Amino acid sequence: MSVVEDYINKVFPHNGVFEIILGTSGISENLSPIGIIRDGNNYFSKIFRNTLTYYNLKARNSCIINVTHDPMIFYKLLFDENSPDLGKKIYDGIPYLENAISILSNCKEAEVKEEFSIFEYRFVKIINEGVIYKAFSRSDSLFIDLLVHVTRLDIYSKEELETYSTVIQYEVKTIARLSPNLLEILRDLVALINAKGLKISL
Repeated sequence: MSVVEDYINKVFPHNGVFEIILGTSGISENLSPIGIIRDGNNYFSKIFRNTLTYYNLKARNSCIINVTHDPMIFYKLLFDENSPDLGKKIYDGIPYLENAISILSNCKEAEVKEEFSIFEYRFVKIINEGVIYKAFSRSDSLFIDLLVHVTRLDIYSKEELETYSTVIQYEVKTIARLSPNLLEILRDLVALINAKGLKISL
């Protein structure tokens, strides 16, 4: 096992889905929250074809995987808040986060589905080891999951919305209790969620 492979195994220690920030360029520089799936030694993402990330990856098959535990980075990038405190840097024309683990990768379109394509990653090198180790916060993880639900509100069926409304309500209440520093953002998210037809309370 190479040094890079050993490092990757520590970053993604088991099979499953991990939330990352993907840096791409080609059409224009972009940092976007994306799920990366590990299946054995294979790593891939489902990229919807109506996104800038997709067009960038079609134009240029290089990207940078950024691993961070900071939920505020996910929030700001999800809502296009390109604030200077993100710590954005550029490597070979591709944006990355200076306070994250950043891994330069080749990104190849491996499979085309109806609404999305599956892109496989081939890790090239670690360009930034970052600092991600800190005390684990359950509410931070719930906050990331809540943001994932927010991105899917427009594609959930009516039945799915009814099912997930209970989960979303639990997440909102728990985050508010465990991380009061997120209350202002939660109020905005609850308003957005309820505008989609749910009845979530803070």
